Order: sequence, then C-alpha cells, then structure tokens
Amino acid sequence: MLKARTNRPERASANLPCRQCGAVSLRSLGLIPAADVFAGHRLNPPWDGGVLYQCRQCHLAFRHPIRTEAEYENLYARASGQIWVSDALRTDQKHVLSSIEAACPGGKVLDVGCYDGVLLAALGSQYQRFGVEASAAACDAARKRGVEIVAAKIRDLVALTTRFEVITAVDVIEHVEDPRSFVTLLAERLAPDGTLIISTGTLDSLAWRVAGGLYWYCGFPEHISFITQEWARGAGAALGLDVVDVRRFAYSKPEARSLTRQQWRFYRKAIRAKLREKLASWWPSSAEAPEVPPSARGAPGLFEDHMIVQLKKATRP
Repeated sequence: MLKARTNRPERASANLPCRQCGAVSLRSLGLIPAADVFAGHRLNPPWDGGVLYQCRQCHLAFRHPIRTEAEYENLYARASGQIWVSDALRTDQKHVLSSIEAACPGGKVLDVGCYDGVLLAALGSQYQRFGVEASAAACDAARKRGVEIVAAKIRDLVALTTRFEVITAVDVIEHVEDPRSFVTLLAERLAPDGTLIISTGTLDSLAWRVAGGLYWYCGFPEHISFITQEWARGAGAALGLDVVDVRRFAYSKPEARSLTRQQWRFYRKAIRAKLREKLASWWPSSAEAPEVPPSARGAPGLFEDHMIVQLKKATRP
C-alpha cells in the first residue's frame, strides 16, 4: 500500500498571515530540510524545517513555523566557543569592510552580531568599535580585539543613546522574526548622516528561486527570515530610508575550473527535487513519499546569492 505524504507544503495559506505586514497573500516556496545542528549545538531530536513562504505584498520570505524567542536566545547564548575562532575576514566581511570605509572616513561603528570582533578589528584607528553579541564566548574574543560590547541582545539597543556613523548587520537579519522592526531599531541609532549596512542572503538569486526551501541558506535552523532588493526598497521607503547601494556577491570562492559543472549539477538536482515535491503534493497517493524533505541543495560560493544593502535616512526637498 502506498503511503500518503504527511509533510507536504501547504498550498493554501489563507489562514497564515505574513508575520511582518499581516497580509494573507502568501505563496509556498516549498519544504525546508530538517536540521540537527544550531550554532554548534547538536539538536536531538532534529528540528523539522517547516515550509518557506513569501508574502506577495511586502516580499518578505520566512520559515513557518518557528520556535520561541526564548528558545533561540538560550541556544545563541550557549554557542560553542569553537565556532567563533577566526583569524581572517570572510568574503562577505571584506565587502562590508570596504563599504564602511567608503561610507565614512572615521567615527563610531556599531556591528550588530559582531561575533569575535574580527570585522571591527580590521578598521583603522580613526574608527571607534562597538558591538552587539549574544554569545559569551564570542564577546570575550571581541573584547580582546578592542571592541566595546554595548548589548547582548538586539532589543537592548532600545536603551542605547549613542549615535553611530555606521551600523552594520552581517548575517543577522535572517535571524530575526520581524526584519522591518529590526531595521527601524537600527536606523533610530544612526547619526544624522549615518549609514546602515546589511549583508545577507538574497532570494533574488535564480538558484534560490529554483531550489526554494531546499536551498542551502535555508538549511540553518536559526535562519528564519529572508529578504530581497524589493523588500529592502519597500521597507526602506516605509521607514524613511533610501537604498543608496546594492551589491550582489558570492559568499565564498569555489574552484573556478569546476564552477560551471557544479552549477549545472545543482540546477539539475534542484529541479528534479522540486518536481518530485510538486508531484507528491498534487497526487500524494501516487508514489511512495518520504516523511522528511530531501537534503539541502547547493553550497556557499556557487552563485551570487548574497547582497550588501546600504540605507541612509531619506532627504526630501
């Protein structure tokens, strides 16, 4: 006897509102793989990945369902000290570093989610370095690099009166439940001519569009929100911010000699996986269906699936 699929994506989302704008006009981008690791912690049992949805109105994409804020915060605070060890900047941090230097020749820089402080430490002496970090192990590493930790949690920034010439959030916005509220909070802490720099994955990537919820960037259980350029421009306009620059990039650099072959292999496997998922959702009794979605597709560096967005307070005539 054939077994019906029990975890297929919800095709009708009339009862599920966008958690940012409240609209009920959502579309499913497919199942997200289950995960057994969170910020260096083994998850036992593994967490179900849920489904990736995108709002047709505000363009935010998000994982559903998600865990409680307290559960996430507890895991972040206990993150393994080993994952914070870094002696060199990642590709995305190098891009952000150049963006900081181009936006401001000096002043106060706040890095939200500063990890071990390696990005801030790369700035010249004309910059004052401040950070927000939840992990106790990462805070210790950052302080040793001359970073002043001003908050452990993002919400603690409400009480911060200092204003900054530059605020950065590198691989952070995908961790927050309401990205627009997050951007609002950061923008309010900018100096009058300050710049907000956000680096994250972008659903504008064709590869991500093809793979949907199976894309590798969705595979991290702490990644719960995903944005696009259109989201950034819409959210910025609503908050009185202008998007002054957007730069797409690949998260890392694979071997150039095999890059094209890897890309074609990705598309072939991703398309096959999505076709099987669609068929199982349309005719659940037509074939044996797995109880869990397939594994994540793709890898860092195969495509330009990340972006840096710079926002400034809008100047109106």
